[in-house]
Amino acid sequence: MRLDWFSPLPPARTDVAQYTARVVGELVRSTEVALWTAQARWDAGLARVAPVRRFRAGRTEVEAGGLAVYHIGNNREFHAGIWSVARRVPGVVVLHDVRLFEFVFQCYRHGAGGLAGFAAVMERFYGEAGRRDAGVFWEHGLSVRYMMEHYPLFPAVIEGARGVVVHTRAGASLVAGALAAPVEYLPLPYPAAPLAETPDERRRRYTDAAVYRLVMFGFLNRNRRLEAVLEALAAHPRRERFRLDVFGELWDRELIAGLVRKLGLEAAVQVHGFVPEERLDAALGQAHLALNLRNPSMGEASGTQLRAWRHALPVAVTRTGWYAELPESTVRWVRPDHERDEMVETLSDLLARPLDYMQVGEAGRALLESDHSPRRYATLIDQFCRKCWERDSRAARAG
Repeated sequence: MRLDWFSPLPPARTDVAQYTARVVGELVRSTEVALWTAQARWDAGLARVAPVRRFRAGRTEVEAGGLAVYHIGNNREFHAGIWSVARRVPGVVVLHDVRLFEFVFQCYRHGAGGLAGFAAVMERFYGEAGRRDAGVFWEHGLSVRYMMEHYPLFPAVIEGARGVVVHTRAGASLVAGALAAPVEYLPLPYPAAPLAETPDERRRRYTDAAVYRLVMFGFLNRNRRLEAVLEALAAHPRRERFRLDVFGELWDRELIAGLVRKLGLEAAVQVHGFVPEERLDAALGQAHLALNLRNPSMGEASGTQLRAWRHALPVAVTRTGWYAELPESTVRWVRPDHERDEMVETLSDLLARPLDYMQVGEAGRALLESDHSPRRYATLIDQFCRKCWERDSRAARAG
Protein backbone atom coordinates (compact mmCIF):
# COMPACT_ATOMS: atom_id res chain seq x y z
CA MET A 1 0.00 0.00 0.00
CA ARG A 2 1.20 3.49 -0.89
CA LEU A 3 -0.09 6.66 0.79
CA ASP A 4 -0.96 9.40 -1.71
CA TRP A 5 -0.62 12.37 0.64
CA PHE A 6 -2.54 15.47 -0.53
CA SER A 7 -1.41 18.53 1.41
CA PRO A 8 -0.03 22.05 1.05
CA LEU A 9 3.77 21.92 1.21
CA PRO A 10 6.39 24.40 2.38
CA PRO A 11 6.85 27.26 1.58
CA ALA A 12 3.02 27.62 1.66
CA ARG A 13 2.13 29.95 4.54
CA THR A 14 0.02 27.51 6.51
CA ASP A 15 0.90 25.29 9.44
CA VAL A 16 -0.59 22.30 7.58
CA ALA A 17 2.38 22.53 5.22
CA GLN A 18 4.77 22.52 8.18
CA TYR A 19 2.85 19.60 9.71
CA THR A 20 3.42 17.57 6.55
CA ALA A 21 7.12 18.39 6.62
CA ARG A 22 7.28 17.24 10.26
CA VAL A 23 5.49 13.95 9.62
CA VAL A 24 6.63 12.69 6.23
CA GLY A 25 10.26 12.16 7.22
CA GLU A 26 9.03 9.76 9.90
CA LEU A 27 6.29 8.21 7.77
CA VAL A 28 8.63 7.08 4.99
CA ARG A 29 10.43 4.87 7.52
CA SER A 30 7.52 2.42 7.44
CA THR A 31 5.56 2.97 4.24
CA GLU A 32 5.76 4.30 0.70
CA VAL A 33 4.55 7.89 0.39
CA ALA A 34 3.88 10.15 -2.61
CA LEU A 35 3.22 13.82 -1.91
CA TRP A 36 0.56 15.57 -4.01
CA THR A 37 0.23 19.35 -4.26
CA ALA A 38 -1.44 21.95 -6.46
CA GLN A 39 1.48 24.35 -5.87
CA ALA A 40 3.84 25.42 -8.62
CA ARG A 41 6.85 25.21 -6.30
CA TRP A 42 7.79 23.48 -3.06
CA ASP A 43 10.73 22.93 -0.75
CA ALA A 44 13.35 20.95 -2.67
CA GLY A 45 14.47 19.26 0.54
CA LEU A 46 11.05 17.70 0.97
CA ALA A 47 11.24 16.26 -2.54
CA ARG A 48 14.36 14.35 -1.44
CA VAL A 49 12.30 12.68 1.30
CA ALA A 50 9.36 11.58 -0.88
CA PRO A 51 8.39 12.11 -4.53
CA VAL A 52 6.27 15.23 -5.15
CA ARG A 53 3.56 15.24 -7.83
CA ARG A 54 1.31 18.08 -8.94
CA PHE A 55 -2.42 17.62 -9.32
CA ARG A 56 -5.14 19.69 -10.93
CA ALA A 57 -8.48 19.94 -9.17
CA GLY A 58 -10.50 19.01 -12.26
CA ARG A 59 -8.78 15.67 -12.81
CA THR A 60 -8.58 12.35 -10.96
CA GLU A 61 -4.89 11.83 -10.34
CA VAL A 62 -4.59 8.97 -7.83
CA GLU A 63 -3.04 5.87 -9.30
CA ALA A 64 -4.06 2.28 -8.59
CA GLY A 65 -2.55 0.76 -5.48
CA GLY A 66 -2.52 3.87 -3.34
CA LEU A 67 -4.68 5.13 -0.51
CA ALA A 68 -5.34 8.87 -0.76
CA VAL A 69 -4.90 10.90 2.44
CA TYR A 70 -6.54 14.33 2.12
CA HIS A 71 -5.65 17.19 4.46
CA ILE A 72 -8.48 19.69 4.89
CA GLY A 73 -8.37 22.92 6.88
CA ASN A 74 -10.47 26.07 6.96
CA ASN A 75 -8.66 27.97 4.18
CA ARG A 76 -9.95 27.76 0.61
CA GLU A 77 -6.63 28.87 -0.87
CA PHE A 78 -4.82 25.79 0.40
CA HIS A 79 -7.52 23.13 0.55
CA ALA A 80 -10.21 23.69 -2.11
CA GLY A 81 -8.34 21.71 -4.76
CA ILE A 82 -7.69 18.86 -2.32
CA TRP A 83 -11.40 18.68 -1.46
CA SER A 84 -12.24 18.61 -5.16
CA VAL A 85 -10.17 15.44 -5.61
CA ALA A 86 -11.50 13.91 -2.37
CA ARG A 87 -15.08 14.25 -3.59
CA ARG A 88 -14.29 12.03 -6.59
CA VAL A 89 -11.75 9.59 -5.15
CA PRO A 90 -12.60 8.44 -1.60
CA GLY A 91 -9.74 8.24 0.86
CA VAL A 92 -8.79 9.02 4.45
CA VAL A 93 -9.52 12.65 5.41
CA VAL A 94 -7.39 14.42 8.02
CA LEU A 95 -9.49 17.25 9.43
CA HIS A 96 -7.30 20.11 10.63
CA ASP A 97 -10.47 22.03 11.56
CA VAL A 98 -13.93 20.77 12.44
CA ARG A 99 -15.89 24.00 11.97
CA LEU A 100 -15.61 24.14 8.19
CA PHE A 101 -18.58 26.34 7.34
CA GLU A 102 -16.48 29.22 6.04
CA PHE A 103 -14.30 26.91 3.96
CA VAL A 104 -17.29 25.26 2.24
CA PHE A 105 -19.02 28.61 1.75
CA GLN A 106 -15.93 30.15 0.12
CA CYS A 107 -15.56 27.13 -2.17
CA TYR A 108 -19.08 27.73 -3.52
CA ARG A 109 -18.84 31.53 -3.45
CA HIS A 110 -15.64 31.65 -5.50
CA GLY A 111 -15.82 28.32 -7.33
CA ALA A 112 -18.44 26.28 -9.14
CA GLY A 113 -21.98 25.98 -7.83
CA GLY A 114 -22.69 29.46 -6.50
CA LEU A 115 -25.66 30.04 -4.24
CA ALA A 116 -27.66 27.16 -5.70
CA GLY A 117 -24.91 24.64 -4.94
CA PHE A 118 -24.25 26.08 -1.49
CA ALA A 119 -27.96 26.06 -0.58
CA ALA A 120 -28.25 22.46 -1.80
CA VAL A 121 -25.38 21.22 0.36
CA MET A 122 -26.76 23.09 3.36
CA GLU A 123 -30.16 21.51 2.83
CA ARG A 124 -28.68 18.03 2.44
CA PHE A 125 -27.04 18.17 5.84
CA TYR A 126 -29.25 20.59 7.79
CA GLY A 127 -32.67 20.45 6.15
CA GLU A 128 -34.89 23.36 5.24
CA ALA A 129 -33.42 25.58 7.99
CA GLY A 130 -29.99 25.11 6.44
CA ARG A 131 -31.23 26.10 2.98
CA ARG A 132 -33.04 29.16 4.34
CA ASP A 133 -30.07 30.39 6.37
CA ALA A 134 -27.73 29.75 3.44
CA GLY A 135 -29.70 32.27 1.40
CA VAL A 136 -29.86 34.80 4.23
CA PHE A 137 -26.12 34.50 4.88
CA TRP A 138 -25.30 34.80 1.16
CA GLU A 139 -26.97 38.22 1.23
CA HIS A 140 -25.04 39.20 4.39
CA GLY A 141 -28.03 38.75 6.68
CA LEU A 142 -26.32 36.48 9.25
CA SER A 143 -22.86 36.53 10.84
CA VAL A 144 -20.07 34.07 10.10
CA ARG A 145 -19.90 33.27 13.79
CA TYR A 146 -23.59 32.33 13.92
CA MET A 147 -23.25 30.10 10.87
CA MET A 148 -20.11 28.34 12.16
CA GLU A 149 -21.78 27.58 15.48
CA HIS A 150 -25.00 26.24 13.93
CA TYR A 151 -23.65 24.70 10.72
CA PRO A 152 -20.08 23.36 11.09
CA LEU A 153 -20.45 21.65 7.68
CA PHE A 154 -17.71 19.09 8.27
CA PRO A 155 -20.12 16.34 7.09
CA ALA A 156 -19.89 17.77 3.57
CA VAL A 157 -16.11 17.41 3.61
CA ILE A 158 -15.97 13.84 4.96
CA GLU A 159 -18.87 12.50 2.89
CA GLY A 160 -17.81 9.14 1.44
CA ALA A 161 -14.48 9.10 3.32
CA ARG A 162 -12.84 5.74 4.00
CA GLY A 163 -11.73 7.02 7.40
CA VAL A 164 -11.16 10.30 9.24
CA VAL A 165 -8.35 11.50 11.51
CA VAL A 166 -9.08 14.37 13.92
CA HIS A 167 -6.62 16.14 16.23
CA THR A 168 -9.02 16.85 19.11
CA ARG A 169 -10.98 14.43 21.30
CA ALA A 170 -14.17 16.49 21.09
CA GLY A 171 -13.86 16.72 17.31
CA ALA A 172 -13.34 12.98 16.97
CA SER A 173 -16.46 12.28 19.03
CA LEU A 174 -18.47 14.71 16.91
CA VAL A 175 -17.26 13.21 13.63
CA ALA A 176 -17.77 9.63 14.82
CA GLY A 177 -21.46 10.39 15.30
CA ALA A 178 -21.79 11.44 11.65
CA LEU A 179 -19.77 8.76 9.85
CA ALA A 180 -19.95 4.98 9.58
CA ALA A 181 -16.29 4.69 8.57
CA PRO A 182 -13.49 4.56 11.21
CA VAL A 183 -12.58 7.77 13.05
CA GLU A 184 -9.32 8.21 14.96
CA TYR A 185 -8.12 10.86 17.41
CA LEU A 186 -4.38 11.53 17.11
CA PRO A 187 -2.61 14.37 18.95
CA LEU A 188 -1.16 16.91 16.52
CA PRO A 189 2.58 16.25 16.11
CA TYR A 190 5.39 18.70 16.78
CA PRO A 191 9.08 17.96 17.53
CA ALA A 192 10.60 19.07 20.82
CA ALA A 193 14.00 20.50 19.87
CA PRO A 194 16.60 21.26 22.58
CA LEU A 195 16.04 24.49 24.49
CA ALA A 196 18.44 27.35 23.91
CA GLU A 197 18.54 28.36 27.60
CA THR A 198 19.42 26.54 30.77
CA PRO A 199 16.79 26.55 33.56
CA ASP A 200 18.81 29.14 35.49
CA GLU A 201 19.07 31.41 32.46
CA ARG A 202 15.36 31.17 31.88
CA ARG A 203 14.63 31.90 35.56
CA ARG A 204 16.78 35.05 35.47
CA ARG A 205 15.08 36.21 32.27
CA TYR A 206 11.69 36.04 33.98
CA THR A 207 12.67 37.54 37.33
CA ASP A 208 14.96 40.30 36.05
CA ALA A 209 12.85 41.58 33.14
CA ALA A 210 12.34 45.34 33.01
CA VAL A 211 10.00 44.80 30.05
CA TYR A 212 7.99 41.63 29.43
CA ARG A 213 7.79 40.53 25.82
CA LEU A 214 4.44 39.29 24.53
CA VAL A 215 4.05 37.54 21.19
CA MET A 216 1.24 36.62 18.80
CA PHE A 217 1.94 34.64 15.63
CA GLY A 218 0.37 32.53 12.91
CA PHE A 219 -2.49 33.29 10.53
CA LEU A 220 -4.22 36.06 12.47
CA ASN A 221 -7.87 36.23 11.53
CA ARG A 222 -10.40 38.21 13.51
CA ASN A 223 -11.16 35.25 15.79
CA ARG A 224 -7.62 35.51 17.19
CA ARG A 225 -8.85 38.54 19.19
CA LEU A 226 -5.91 40.83 18.48
CA GLU A 227 -8.17 43.86 18.83
CA ALA A 228 -9.10 42.83 22.40
CA VAL A 229 -5.42 42.24 23.20
CA LEU A 230 -4.53 45.75 22.03
CA GLU A 231 -7.34 47.25 24.09
CA ALA A 232 -6.13 45.32 27.15
CA LEU A 233 -2.58 46.53 26.65
CA ALA A 234 -3.75 50.13 26.29
CA ALA A 235 -5.89 49.86 29.43
CA HIS A 236 -3.19 48.33 31.63
CA PRO A 237 -1.89 50.72 34.33
CA ARG A 238 1.69 49.45 33.77
CA ARG A 239 1.60 49.32 30.00
CA GLU A 240 5.20 50.56 29.82
CA ARG A 241 6.29 47.15 31.17
CA PHE A 242 5.13 45.27 28.05
CA ARG A 243 6.05 44.96 24.38
CA LEU A 244 3.93 43.03 21.91
CA ASP A 245 5.40 41.52 18.73
CA VAL A 246 2.92 40.30 16.10
CA PHE A 247 4.15 37.86 13.45
CA GLY A 248 2.19 36.41 10.53
CA GLU A 249 -0.59 37.22 8.12
CA LEU A 250 -3.22 39.71 9.33
CA TRP A 251 -6.78 39.70 8.02
CA ASP A 252 -6.71 43.52 7.88
CA ARG A 253 -3.33 45.12 8.48
CA GLU A 254 -4.61 48.67 7.95
CA LEU A 255 -7.34 48.21 10.56
CA ILE A 256 -4.79 47.02 13.14
CA ALA A 257 -2.35 49.82 12.29
CA GLY A 258 -5.15 52.33 12.79
CA LEU A 259 -6.14 50.81 16.13
CA VAL A 260 -2.52 50.86 17.34
CA ARG A 261 -2.37 54.60 16.53
CA LYS A 262 -5.75 55.30 18.09
CA LEU A 263 -4.74 53.58 21.34
CA GLY A 264 -1.33 55.25 21.45
CA LEU A 265 0.54 51.95 21.32
CA GLU A 266 3.12 52.78 18.65
CA ALA A 267 6.00 52.30 21.12
CA ALA A 268 4.59 49.09 22.58
CA VAL A 269 3.44 47.12 19.51
CA GLN A 270 5.33 46.05 16.43
CA VAL A 271 3.62 44.22 13.54
CA HIS A 272 6.25 42.25 11.62
CA GLY A 273 4.18 40.33 9.09
CA PHE A 274 5.34 36.95 7.81
CA VAL A 275 9.00 36.31 8.73
CA PRO A 276 11.49 33.46 8.19
CA GLU A 277 11.25 30.52 10.58
CA GLU A 278 14.61 31.32 12.20
CA ARG A 279 13.57 34.85 13.06
CA LEU A 280 10.28 33.71 14.57
CA ASP A 281 12.02 31.04 16.65
CA ALA A 282 14.50 33.63 17.93
CA ALA A 283 11.61 35.87 19.03
CA LEU A 284 9.80 33.00 20.74
CA GLY A 285 12.97 32.07 22.57
CA GLN A 286 13.12 35.56 24.13
CA ALA A 287 9.40 36.08 24.81
CA HIS A 288 7.76 35.76 28.23
CA LEU A 289 4.16 35.02 27.20
CA ALA A 290 2.44 33.96 23.96
CA LEU A 291 -1.17 34.94 23.25
CA ASN A 292 -3.12 32.29 21.34
CA LEU A 293 -6.74 33.35 21.75
CA ARG A 294 -9.42 31.76 19.52
CA ASN A 295 -13.00 32.98 19.71
CA PRO A 296 -14.70 31.33 18.06
CA SER A 297 -12.51 28.28 17.76
CA MET A 298 -12.71 26.36 14.48
CA GLY A 299 -12.48 23.10 16.42
CA GLU A 300 -8.79 22.78 15.61
CA ALA A 301 -5.71 21.68 17.50
CA SER A 302 -3.04 24.34 17.31
CA GLY A 303 0.40 24.12 15.76
CA THR A 304 0.89 27.63 17.14
CA GLN A 305 0.38 26.29 20.66
CA LEU A 306 2.83 23.44 20.14
CA ARG A 307 5.44 25.76 18.67
CA ALA A 308 5.22 28.01 21.72
CA TRP A 309 5.58 25.00 24.03
CA ARG A 310 8.66 23.93 22.09
CA HIS A 311 10.31 27.02 23.60
CA ALA A 312 8.82 26.33 27.07
CA LEU A 313 6.83 29.52 26.52
CA PRO A 314 3.65 29.98 28.60
CA VAL A 315 0.53 30.67 26.57
CA ALA A 316 -2.74 32.48 27.27
CA VAL A 317 -5.58 30.69 25.47
CA THR A 318 -9.35 31.02 25.22
CA ARG A 319 -11.14 28.38 27.27
CA THR A 320 -12.95 26.82 24.33
CA GLY A 321 -12.62 23.89 21.94
CA TRP A 322 -9.34 21.95 22.05
CA TYR A 323 -7.84 24.56 24.37
CA ALA A 324 -10.39 23.70 27.06
CA GLU A 325 -9.18 20.06 26.89
CA LEU A 326 -5.63 21.03 27.90
CA PRO A 327 -4.39 20.35 31.45
CA GLU A 328 -4.81 23.41 33.66
CA SER A 329 -1.11 23.39 34.55
CA THR A 330 -0.08 23.95 30.91
CA VAL A 331 -1.95 27.15 29.95
CA ARG A 332 -3.41 30.39 31.27
CA TRP A 333 -7.11 30.34 30.39
CA VAL A 334 -9.15 33.37 29.30
CA ARG A 335 -12.96 33.22 29.14
CA PRO A 336 -14.58 33.66 25.73
CA ASP A 337 -16.02 37.15 25.22
CA HIS A 338 -14.11 38.48 28.27
CA GLU A 339 -10.74 38.74 26.56
CA ARG A 340 -10.04 42.43 27.19
CA ASP A 341 -10.66 42.40 30.96
CA GLU A 342 -9.07 39.02 31.56
CA MET A 343 -6.00 39.90 29.53
CA VAL A 344 -5.54 42.96 31.77
CA GLU A 345 -5.65 40.58 34.75
CA THR A 346 -3.26 38.16 33.04
CA LEU A 347 -0.69 40.89 32.42
CA SER A 348 -0.90 42.03 36.05
CA ASP A 349 -0.49 38.42 37.15
CA LEU A 350 2.59 38.03 34.97
CA LEU A 351 4.18 41.07 36.64
CA ALA A 352 3.33 39.76 40.11
CA ARG A 353 4.21 36.07 39.63
CA PRO A 354 6.63 35.67 36.73
CA LEU A 355 8.07 32.36 37.92
CA ASP A 356 4.59 30.82 38.02
CA TYR A 357 4.26 31.65 34.33
CA MET A 358 7.66 30.18 33.61
CA GLN A 359 6.47 26.93 35.23
CA VAL A 360 3.33 26.95 33.06
CA GLY A 361 5.57 27.06 30.01
CA GLU A 362 7.67 24.20 31.32
CA ALA A 363 4.55 22.09 31.94
CA GLY A 364 3.48 22.76 28.34
CA ARG A 365 6.91 21.70 27.12
CA ALA A 366 6.62 18.43 29.10
CA LEU A 367 3.23 17.72 27.50
CA LEU A 368 4.68 18.38 24.06
CA GLU A 369 7.44 15.85 24.69
CA SER A 370 5.09 13.14 26.02
CA ASP A 371 2.12 13.39 23.65
CA HIS A 372 3.13 15.06 20.38
CA SER A 373 6.06 13.10 18.96
CA PRO A 374 6.06 13.12 15.11
CA ARG A 375 7.49 9.58 15.08
CA ARG A 376 4.66 8.28 17.25
CA TYR A 377 2.11 10.13 15.10
CA ALA A 378 3.55 8.69 11.89
CA THR A 379 3.32 5.16 13.30
CA LEU A 380 -0.29 5.65 14.40
CA ILE A 381 -1.56 7.28 11.20
CA ASP A 382 0.13 4.56 9.14
CA GLN A 383 -1.61 1.91 11.26
CA PHE A 384 -4.95 3.68 10.90
CA CYS A 385 -4.62 3.98 7.12
CA ARG A 386 -3.77 0.28 6.87
CA LYS A 387 -6.85 -0.54 8.94
CA CYS A 388 -9.04 1.50 6.58
CA TRP A 389 -7.41 -0.13 3.54
CA GLU A 390 -7.92 -3.65 4.89
CA ARG A 391 -11.50 -2.90 5.95
CA ASP A 392 -12.41 -1.74 2.44
CA SER A 393 -10.54 -4.68 0.87
CA ARG A 394 -12.55 -7.14 3.00
CA ALA A 395 -15.78 -5.38 2.08
CA ALA A 396 -14.89 -5.51 -1.63
CA ARG A 397 -14.13 -9.25 -1.44
CA ALA A 398 -17.36 -9.91 0.47
CA GLY A 399 -19.33 -7.92 -2.12
